[in-house]
Amino acid sequence: MRFAAVRVLLSSHDFGGSVATVRRDLEERMGAAALARPPASLRRILVVEDDPDTQIIVSFALKRGGFAIEVCGTGAEALEKARAFRPDLVLLDVMLPFMDGPSILRRMRADEALAAIPVVFMTARALPEEIAAYRAMDPLDVIVKPFDPMTLAETLSALWTRRRRDASAQETAELRRLEAAYVATLGERVEELARVARRVGSVRGDDSREQLYQLAHRLTGSSAILGFAGVSDAARAIENVALGLHRRRRPPTERERKALSSAVRVLRRVCAEVSSSSPSFPQPV
Repeated sequence: MRFAAVRVLLSSHDFGGSVATVRRDLEERMGAAALARPPASLRRILVVEDDPDTQIIVSFALKRGGFAIEVCGTGAEALEKARAFRPDLVLLDVMLPFMDGPSILRRMRADEALAAIPVVFMTARALPEEIAAYRAMDPLDVIVKPFDPMTLAETLSALWTRRRRDASAQETAELRRLEAAYVATLGERVEELARVARRVGSVRGDDSREQLYQLAHRLTGSSAILGFAGVSDAARAIENVALGLHRRRRPPTERERKALSSAVRVLRRVCAEVSSSSPSFPQPV
């Protein structure tokens, strides 16, 4: 749930300035992680196998395991059925007529609608270098023929569970990197907010009230979503003062100037505490 909330944050908040590059980089990686996140359970499997006898055996084994399946025997059929059936997983034979399994996988990866569907290769070609070549294409796994059809459903379920676990770990790592990048930019954003607050709090006043409100509002929301409650509370205090000034459209009173100055000091202190206590996470290469 928190990962989904961060995705909303990324799409709805302008982190601004030099933070934008960090945001775009993390959004791309987190978007990839979200696309790769499997459903809670494996239900729909597309079987791509040209041998009729193997089709029958595999179909029986997977239906016995409670899966909804579709079966086809060529690459062209596989791509067409994958778009229509929207399987959770494709069980793909390596040796097929006209278009082999690796070629089908490459076509799928190049198709935005199919790219995220995981593939498990089936192959009778079990030489170590051949298996290594198939694994280099990043399938979910490679199953070597002959295999026990009565354990096929359990094998695929175990692979699915592993994929769920790996995807969860990837999301957690990306969230930690986002938090670290966010903390690294706190000082920059707080100083921008403080500069605008000084203009708003001058005796003569200024037309920067709307800008101050927007800066504080964004900081309130983003820090709350990322779990920095102290930062969010401090930014909300500034947001409330800015909103009052914006609505009244008059120079701030002495009381309001003091409240604004005090709120900025609190925000600086809280952000400094967060920055000093947050670990730095290396970016993936």
